[in-house]
Amino acid sequence: MRKIDPQLCYRLLYPTIPVIVTSKFKDIITAMPAVSYTMVSNNPAVIGLCIQPAHTTYRIIKKSKKIAFAWISKEDYAIIDRLVMIHGYEEKDKLKKAKIDYFLSNKTKLPIPSNSVAYIETKVIKQMEVGDHILLLSKVVASYAIEDFDNYWKFKKYKPLLYTGMEDGARFYD
Repeated sequence: MRKIDPQLCYRLLYPTIPVIVTSKFKDIITAMPAVSYTMVSNNPAVIGLCIQPAHTTYRIIKKSKKIAFAWISKEDYAIIDRLVMIHGYEEKDKLKKAKIDYFLSNKTKLPIPSNSVAYIETKVIKQMEVGDHILLLSKVVASYAIEDFDNYWKFKKYKPLLYTGMEDGARFYD
């Protein structure tokens, strides 16, 4: 085996399934793809999200204290590239600018892409600085999925999108 630069070892975690992270504060709607997330507790249900503090999405989450996580199927992979190409500080409604239809979620009233196969609504309970990222811990307040999920994914309708890194746009495994 060859040695890998520790600052690049995160790439060993790929492929991973990206989510679309959304938040809303007043009339500002933000969204971004994310791969640095995980369940940190089942009871209570808590999700961890690592995010760079320079991102507009982080600044909006910090104000709203709410995060939604939405999953899309692989046929909708172009959504990721559209979101990456738009800087949040330039737009009041990043989803609209990216031509992504959405609805507001039931509990937290956060934007959810209309073609999502599942989504989780959360409220931030803690944050901490970890190196060059902020770790946000958020408690799940509601979660929803299409009928293809029955305690586990059946993978009849949902085809996971596998993200393999960023190089001239997002890269996906087919």
